[in-house]
Amino acid sequence: MVCLVGCGSSGGGETGNCPPFATIVSGSFVRLGPTLTWRLEVEEMPAELDFDREGIPNFFLEYGWAVELDTDNDGVKDWEVAAKHFKLDGPPVTAPPLDVLQVDLWEEFGAGGSIAGSADAIVDGNAFVFTVEEDEEADLVNLVDDSQSSYTTFHQLGSSILDQCSDRL
Repeated sequence: MVCLVGCGSSGGGETGNCPPFATIVSGSFVRLGPTLTWRLEVEEMPAELDFDREGIPNFFLEYGWAVELDTDNDGVKDWEVAAKHFKLDGPPVTAPPLDVLQVDLWEEFGAGGSIAGSADAIVDGNAFVFTVEEDEEADLVNLVDDSQSSYTTFHQLGSSILDQCSDRL
């Protein structure tokens, strides 16, 4: 199965290429004082996922749910709040998502990025709810509207670099 971009609700979910946990239903943003909260809802979030699956190359991004942030309104993401898992060199594990995923604030630059601060996440039904305090990074004070947020998912389906799917809203 090959699906590089837009397999879910915002790009053709009827094709059935992305699993329900990687298909975005909705996204929303709320600011309560210095606390920033995003809700990224997918079709279905299982209680457990298989991590470090056989056949996935080591250190590849295996799973990702993220909110890309455009703090200066120039149309380019500057930051990302994300729950990600990069395949480790170890035995497969089946566990609740947040027992394995790392949740961070990332600074984005070009095709790369680096962890820049802390973020929190919970799974609420079929949604990831991310929370960041604006003092994690000075630019976050500029986030005032949901239009500055893009919601994304990623799933590495198999061993080929092309055997993946993602969704965007």
